Amino acid sequence: MNLLEYRRYGKACGQLYKSILAEKISHGYIFEGDFTTDKLGFAKAFSKGILCKNDRGIGCGKCPTCLQIEAESFPDLHIIRADGYASKGNLSIKDEEVISLQNKMKLKPVVGDRNIVIIQGADGMTVRAQNRFLKSLEEPVSGTVVVLLSENTENLLPTINSRCIKFRLISDAGMTAEDYSFPREIIEMVLNKKYFFDIKTRLDEEIKDKEGALRFLDGIQKTFGIFLREGNSRFSEACLINCIDCVEKARGDIRQNVGYKYVIRNLILSLEEA
Repeated sequence: MNLLEYRRYGKACGQLYKSILAEKISHGYIFEGDFTTDKLGFAKAFSKGILCKNDRGIGCGKCPTCLQIEAESFPDLHIIRADGYASKGNLSIKDEEVISLQNKMKLKPVVGDRNIVIIQGADGMTVRAQNRFLKSLEEPVSGTVVVLLSENTENLLPTINSRCIKFRLISDAGMTAEDYSFPREIIEMVLNKKYFFDIKTRLDEEIKDKEGALRFLDGIQKTFGIFLREGNSRFSEACLINCIDCVEKARGDIRQNVGYKYVIRNLILSLEEA
């Protein structure tokens, strides 16, 4: 798959595409998402967008570079996985694996003009391995792009988080009609310009705690993602991307222990403006 085939991930897809075209590719990224998200596929699509000569920014999917990236055989693409990743066992990436990877990162690209490193299950790195790998982010090798794939970035050192551009990927896998019904009800209330007090009352009835607030944010972001993927006559693409950005900011605020009621109410005001 190419990068634009992951448009369901909204902000992440659009910003990465623009950064490639503008030659403003960062040295470090984190793609965060639960087990239902195709983080590795998205990272490989990003790699195609960077390295493909036929369709820069997207990836043609047919040239030797794209085909080798998909098969994980491209010489300038280095992928490591946590032990036990496939079996969901005791996931860990040890110090010696990081040392081996860092040695590869020092080598000049064989085919293209960049080395791309993908670490699947990056939150499985031991603390010692993370501290060692931190040096690669603090003193990046020119032309090297590092992509960390994580289900929970809270397991990564704050210093690693702060040195990477982070994108949260949301999948609609496993969602039921009930999971969508309340977020869609709130979206309809916003679109129909219902009084804020009425919207607040419904939110207070349904959202009872921090976990409930995060579930609501997942549901509303996935709903916007569906609208973005399938089209919705009441929203422009730019508006939907802006709405997804608002939801991601709200999620970040809650994770920083800002009161969930305050965050959700501010989100509604932001959506009304969007």
